[in-house]
Amino acid sequence: MGKMESQTPMLLAFGSDELAALRADIAALRAEIAQVRMTPMEEWIKVQEYAKIVGRSERTVREWIKSGQVESKRTGGVLLVRR
Repeated sequence: MGKMESQTPMLLAFGSDELAALRADIAALRAEIAQVRMTPMEEWIKVQEYAKIVGRSERTVREWIKSGQVESKRTGGVLLVRR
């Protein structure tokens, strides 16, 4: 439906058992969500990891680095690329 159209209200009927099961599911989902701790993804990763993520060989990624298609830097002798 488009933005200007309105939907007809719909009334749904649930038995007490179904409603109790839905409430239990919602409570379980809320508890699961409350346990989630997100950490930001690393901005710089190893060439091997990047190649795996993009589905290409390390050689291809190194060619991309040489051509300037992928940003890279060296840290402690390790070549890293920007995710």
